[in-house]
Amino acid sequence: MYDYENPDVEEEDDSFDDEEWMHGERKEPEKKTPVPEENDIRIVDVTKRNAAVIEYMMDDFLKEYPAVNLDTQSRQDIYLNDSEKYFVCAAMDKGRALGYFAAEKKEDAMVLKEIYVRKNERRSGIGRALLQEAQAIAMDAELALSIPMDPSAAVMIRFLKACGYDVLKTIEIVKGSESAETKYKLNDFSFRKNL
Repeated sequence: MYDYENPDVEEEDDSFDDEEWMHGERKEPEKKTPVPEENDIRIVDVTKRNAAVIEYMMDDFLKEYPAVNLDTQSRQDIYLNDSEKYFVCAAMDKGRALGYFAAEKKEDAMVLKEIYVRKNERRSGIGRALLQEAQAIAMDAELALSIPMDPSAAVMIRFLKACGYDVLKTIEIVKGSESAETKYKLNDFSFRKNL
């Protein structure tokens, strides 16, 4: 059938070509790979004015990592009251927060305190985008990005290794109150990527 509206467009022929006829096989037409849609994810600074966008995620972070000993409001107060020392950013898509990180600037490194991506948004590049933003902030401050990590956080450890981070063996020595014994923590993981 001839297409009168588009004479330059050839119709696909449903018949065999000579090679197909000779070998007795029907070739399947090549399938085109769909082009992935562009996402509109933006990394934005979180301030006191827009802190509500990450509040529920900070609660979820606390549920996943119960070792954090401060509630969400206390952590927000610490992170958002000193913008020279703490950096908080969120990954946003059409007004909806998908993930966030909080980092602390120290003398020798930028320390990633928290990084979190909503469960249903994971494995879509949001964590990498947040980590790249944290790396950029560390680079601007001429510091390495350091990530102290609980050794039982296997998923996060795999994520950091996939992002090119090396494991540093560390020893953490903690002295509690006078009634508590001194605790030694061996073979903890700490990650650092020098930029």
